[in-house]
Amino acid sequence: MSQNLPQYYENSLDPLPITKETLLHTIQEFVDYVQRAVRLINSNVKSPKTKDITEYGTIFSGYIGDYAF
Repeated sequence: MSQNLPQYYENSLDPLPITKETLLHTIQEFVDYVQRAVRLINSNVKSPKTKDITEYGTIFSGYIGDYAF
């Protein structure tokens, strides 16, 4: 019986030093990647009709059930 085990890849990454400069650079890279991802999503997905509350992708503003205070 053959087992499908996950492939092991040796970690070849070197940790960055924790300095103000490296943290700021890392945050900026993260922001850039998120903005790029949002642009890719927006270029491939139609925008929802904001006036139509049944349209997928709009902010939910309906009834969420009973809750006690």
